[in-house]
Amino acid sequence: MGYYGVVLQDLKKVDYYSQLLAKANKGLFLDHKALDYNAKLQIFHAQQKPNLRVVNERAKVFFEELNKEKTDFVSHRFLIYYWNIEHIIYSTGWELEKWLDSSNQIIAFLKREIPAFTAARLHFLKRKVDCCLLLGKYEEGLLAVEEMSNTKGKTILSDINCNKYRIQLLLCTKNLQEAY
Repeated sequence: MGYYGVVLQDLKKVDYYSQLLAKANKGLFLDHKALDYNAKLQIFHAQQKPNLRVVNERAKVFFEELNKEKTDFVSHRFLIYYWNIEHIIYSTGWELEKWLDSSNQIIAFLKREIPAFTAARLHFLKRKVDCCLLLGKYEEGLLAVEEMSNTKGKTILSDINCNKYRIQLLLCTKNLQEAY
């Protein structure tokens, strides 16, 4: 902006870049706020496991605040934390169908819009499998595990998770030989 203001003295360019910088700063602020809320909820969730209602209420407050401030200029990082808070609301409130629907929408968005962001997709696939186990939707869970297995960029830990989930789901479907 300094170049356009001092050297070229172009007020339109200065205003344009000033507005662009303000949007970027707002987006960065929201990223940090969502990260902060997510970290606090993770700690609070670990400390309040017997009292999930309290965690649910706190998550709803954080989610509503982020939702009010959310703009069109948000990063993928913000969305991951935002969605994670949404999942905390659904999982602690035992709104399992909403949790599963949300997982499906997020995974579809990640595949369509940012296919290279495999770590986030693996995270939400894992959350989907957790939900499928709670809902008794074992076949859908097995499909999600298969998708986890076929996702490029997975780590040894995600391979271990895939195997753990696959065995757990196969045991639930009483497919003991394949689980063995």
